Amino acid sequence: MHDDVKLLATCGVRADAIIEVLQVKYPDNDAGSMYLELMKQQQENPIFHVNVCFEGQDNHLTRLCWMSPSQLQL
Repeated sequence: MHDDVKLLATCGVRADAIIEVLQVKYPDNDAGSMYLELMKQQQENPIFHVNVCFEGQDNHLTRLCWMSPSQLQL
């Protein structure tokens, strides 16, 4: 999954389109898995930007946005 996200982001694919591709390719994964993978990428490269929002008493994920270093340079 990591390589897929990296490739798609490098090619300039929009985040919502990346999510759609990953949902089809990895149907057993969910937003939580995606979040963990993106946080791993951010730990490996601090320039990789991840922005998340959790809400409610159950702390559910409501927003997940990321930008690769090449996207941030634009």
